[in-house]
Amino acid sequence: MAVLLLTMLFHGGALADGRFRNMMPYGEAREMFLRMGYRPYMMPGADICDPDDPRCFPELEYCAKSRTWACTYTWRRGKTIIEVETRYDNPIVARSECVVNCTQSPKSVPASGEGVAAR
Repeated sequence: MAVLLLTMLFHGGALADGRFRNMMPYGEAREMFLRMGYRPYMMPGADICDPDDPRCFPELEYCAKSRTWACTYTWRRGKTIIEVETRYDNPIVARSECVVNCTQSPKSVPASGEGVAAR
């Protein structure tokens, strides 16, 4: 079910409370995850971030110090855990992947809608 919702979310499918736009700001995607019943999940060994950094959220797992400022955020609903990858210093969603307790394939849905990769 979680993967189906993510597939709808990242391919611009209709949700009960709105539509997802490709490359939406992470703050908007975050609100949608909360409405879908997901909760921020801190992975063991996750980065500690500066509260003044616009990429800093409780679910932050890791941010690369590269030109694209790629970050990974982790969400949990029940036993399902998903990762959301963002780009840039004012983060926008680049992709999502179910990583634990995934019930369907595909498990990875790029935000661009180009291709699907299973893990």
